[in-house]
Amino acid sequence: MESFSYDNGRIWSKPEKTSLRNPNSAVELIRLNDGRLLLVYNDSSVKRTPLVVALSEDDGETWHNVIVLEKEEGEFSYPSAVEHSDGIVHIVYTYKRQAIKHITIKV
Repeated sequence: MESFSYDNGRIWSKPEKTSLRNPNSAVELIRLNDGRLLLVYNDSSVKRTPLVVALSEDDGETWHNVIVLEKEEGEFSYPSAVEHSDGIVHIVYTYKRQAIKHITIKV
């Protein structure tokens, strides 16, 4: 689902379905320093795999999967991401409910 606010979060639009698949799991969405949106999410309707990174250059109207972080069987969930001033994006997420995995990417 997606909802929009145009007044810094005071009022939100009615939630509507998106074109993105998701098994009702957490996602991470950040705006990169260059203005693009970066989304980390499970690209599946039923499983918490695969875990992918998608980018949008039009404020979320369209998305393009650019990196598959995990594609094997297992649960990869609760992603969090932050972009460092050098443009490197740090992503952490639960890895098979056994550990926290940290990776860095340049997009």
